[in-house]
Amino acid sequence: MPPSVNYPQRLILDPKFVVWLKNECPNNSCVISQLLKINQSSKYHKKEHIIMCEEDYEQIVKEDVIKDKDILKGCIYSMSFREFGLSDEVIELIGKKDIFTKRILLGILLTDEPPYKSIILTNEKIEDYSEKPIFDKIKDLSVKGWEESITIISNFYRIFFHEKELSDKAKKLDLEFKAVEDIASWATFQPEIAKKDGIEYHRKIGSNIIYKFNGEDFVCLDCGSEILAAKVAHPIHDGPFPLSGSGKCHYEEAPYCPKCEEKPSFHGSPITTK
Repeated sequence: MPPSVNYPQRLILDPKFVVWLKNECPNNSCVISQLLKINQSSKYHKKEHIIMCEEDYEQIVKEDVIKDKDILKGCIYSMSFREFGLSDEVIELIGKKDIFTKRILLGILLTDEPPYKSIILTNEKIEDYSEKPIFDKIKDLSVKGWEESITIISNFYRIFFHEKELSDKAKKLDLEFKAVEDIASWATFQPEIAKKDGIEYHRKIGSNIIYKFNGEDFVCLDCGSEILAAKVAHPIHDGPFPLSGSGKCHYEEAPYCPKCEEKPSFHGSPITTK
């Protein structure tokens, strides 16, 4: 069973990237295998972490780029705008947009759920996306060409492999973790706690990076580093419109290992009051 991994971004593939990956990418079978493991091990979006706009997916299937028995088919989830609960009127408006804008809008909608960031992987010109007026307004969406995309996939796979090693180590310790109740769903740190032989252990729910209490501080069980805290701002959406607010924030101190984990982003998930 693969580990449950909290990847830093959702991945959106456009058709030209998929065609390049299938036909021109060096060592493409290895890259496709990595994508499959990433997609199947996502903590929040198991088998739905790597996606395509439904319209794009239907196009590559029609063009026979992806066949029924292709491993690549298991790497991609075809996503419809209706899955976001949008009204028929909004769906109709989106349908009138060009395909680049549709992909950007899909990426924007994805930033409203964990991990709150997304990347479009493309073999098109980056300017086809970046020159769209809507693109500059979104800080948590980016577009990468094929060279950077391969690096991103490789980095994600390293995260997967590291989490697998940590998962195996945690199983050997035989720790029984229990989630802490009454933690807000928007909180960056969703803790689980285990106790064994008088020692307390903490970790994020679903994570394999464990913090051990040494009597004074928490240290990383894997590397021994002292656990640090990062300040995270959660914008409060208390305005009259969706995603709008008065500018107020709630601040959280989120723990992390400086060697084994990325520092939590200052920009936390929003708090909806209505």
